[in-house]
Amino acid sequence: MKIVLVHGIFNTGHVLFWMKWILEKNGYECFAPNLWPFDGRKGIEYAAEDLKKKIGQHFEPNEEISIIGFSMGGIVARYYLQNLDGYQRAVNFFR
Repeated sequence: MKIVLVHGIFNTGHVLFWMKWILEKNGYECFAPNLWPFDGRKGIEYAAEDLKKKIGQHFEPNEEISIIGFSMGGIVARYYLQNLDGYQRAVNFFR
């Protein structure tokens, strides 16, 4: 299973290192992109577009993913799923 970890406001993907480490130790492939700007000043839509771009760069188009969103990352991930067709490749969403 391939998991995307989406950080919250004022954080980066590095804050999720502990969870990424545990999941990878248990056989999962994890990706924790740094969304920019991390302070949300450009809005949820912009951050969701950035998330979509980074997922597209990291995974093949036909690869299914699970998404775990934290705080604002949950809102960004939900926008990606509902408005940017992320639902077509995501099999799970946790927030």
